[in-house]
Amino acid sequence: MEIMMQLAGSSLPDQPRQQGIVERLPHAASAVHGIADGPAFREGGGSPSTRILFPCNREDALLLLASASVTAGFSGGDVRLPVKDGKLVFVEDGLRSSESDLLADGQVENFPLLVELAQDSIPLANMQVGHDRITGLRFRNQEEADQFRYRPVEEFDTRAFECTAEPELFLLDGEPRFEIRKKTDDQLSRSWDKFDRICGGISEVLNLVRLQPRCIKAAADLLTLVDSASREKDLSCLMRTAAGDGDADCDRVAVQVTSVFQELPRSGARASTIISLLRDALLEVPAGDASQAERESRWADVAREVAADRRIMDGHLLSDDGSIFLRAALLASMVNDARSVEAFMRSEKPAGPQVSVAAAFLAGLKRGILDMPWKSKGPNIRLLSHLASELSDAGSTATGVLADVFRLRREAADGHDVCQVEAMGVSIGSWKEVPTFSGPDASPESVTVETGAMYQADELSESGSEPDSVDGPACETQPAAGLHGGGAAPSSQEGELIESMTLAGGLAVTVTYSETSTGRKYVVLRHFPVGGEKARKRKELHEYSQKEGIFWRPVNIESAESFSLCHESADIPGEEVLGILSEQLEEARNACFERPKTRGRKPKSAASQQTPGLPL
Repeated sequence: MEIMMQLAGSSLPDQPRQQGIVERLPHAASAVHGIADGPAFREGGGSPSTRILFPCNREDALLLLASASVTAGFSGGDVRLPVKDGKLVFVEDGLRSSESDLLADGQVENFPLLVELAQDSIPLANMQVGHDRITGLRFRNQEEADQFRYRPVEEFDTRAFECTAEPELFLLDGEPRFEIRKKTDDQLSRSWDKFDRICGGISEVLNLVRLQPRCIKAAADLLTLVDSASREKDLSCLMRTAAGDGDADCDRVAVQVTSVFQELPRSGARASTIISLLRDALLEVPAGDASQAERESRWADVAREVAADRRIMDGHLLSDDGSIFLRAALLASMVNDARSVEAFMRSEKPAGPQVSVAAAFLAGLKRGILDMPWKSKGPNIRLLSHLASELSDAGSTATGVLADVFRLRREAADGHDVCQVEAMGVSIGSWKEVPTFSGPDASPESVTVETGAMYQADELSESGSEPDSVDGPACETQPAAGLHGGGAAPSSQEGELIESMTLAGGLAVTVTYSETSTGRKYVVLRHFPVGGEKARKRKELHEYSQKEGIFWRPVNIESAESFSLCHESADIPGEEVLGILSEQLEEARNACFERPKTRGRKPKSAASQQTPGLPL
């Protein structure tokens, strides 16, 4: 399954990009555009043939296009940025020979090229280069175009844009109309670094949700800045702190952890070094009570043992039952990307969704978008480019921009609520919540019971669906086949048996079609107790059914004959999804089935004899 996190019309990079959500502004009329000249666009606009071209050279382009957005504050390396009065310069008629020489700086491999942007997509007050605006790359000849296109680098896919030879764009005469940036403005540099890192954190969270859809609710808390009732579990504190919009209500540990990861060198740091920095940061802002300080000291001791390979890091240390931020910091100090985080969610004792989402965000903060492999950032790059552009707008607050980009919508349906997370009006995931009552006169309390499916970018593209605008209605999509969480909807009716199948490990399931009261068909997979197994106590089953992100839900717990574990899907799952379901089914069996007792005592494994996990 692929997460839908790209701007409309951008899922296939080699196709002409459709006009998306970027605000349309008047055409430029002058040959060179820079904010320092006054208004970058003349009133009344220019001719329909006006072009917006950003000058650079081959080597710099490989680095610049690896970032989410290029501004005058770009600090990701030593590049020859064309500027005028400290602002990026754009041309509409091409390059002069003197300007090509300025960009190449005497290096043959640094041949000039022009990055072409959509004609009406450059904001007046914030001129920059982003993937959501680029329409193609223009070269002096086909040989140089091929040299660029077939130069492999890990951080950027040179096939992402059309590369064409337009020699007439490089034959102008005259003196240079811009200069090469000599020194980076410290404030602009810090701003670019901060927002590039935030985009890196967001990209890894989106990647984790794609790999583990049951993380969608925790991701929603972080991305949509939803306040938690518990400060110690308020994931939005990570985002607020990283954006510089944190306040006194944010958890102290969350603030210190985020600050450490956001300031780590992009070249990387050893896990032991990160843990020492975290410990020092916590000591700089003392805990409110002695017991908390003691717990943090013990956490540092255990974390050092993990870093030295003297302790196993698994669900004992990474579940959601303790300090989310310290546990996430431990995991993020050991890994660099969402795929590595996700591996801990698939272990015998898995990491919790909240810890995993927080760890993925912190891992992304460590290196940002610029240094992230293209395979990690590519699926999200157009959205992140737009986000980076909005974040760097001096007139906007970071949290205000994030609140506009990521939104949580809740709709009532058939006795439950459907919670849907959207990015720029496009759904990226959902889950169901049903009200529970603690007594006859109690008010309903929302409890998560089912994780929703993800939506595929290629499905949206092929159907021609896309959001009307940033504030417009969400596009209509169909759920991708695969993980939809467990349990039938309250109004569903069981249908006829389709087939029986055996999952990995020899676990048998039945497959049936069911239909809701509205006529929508779906597939139900059921697994029944075998070999003398029976249901655990009702209280245990009820508690398990209320856990976040479970794929199999206990149903018919009142009947010993029909009690089973249930999973819903839009269609019969494919091989890859069945593998995930097999793993999750074994977890559900352990939680819901009581096995028949056997004689003798099974020796403890080395892992089971370890000291219990973190006290936090």
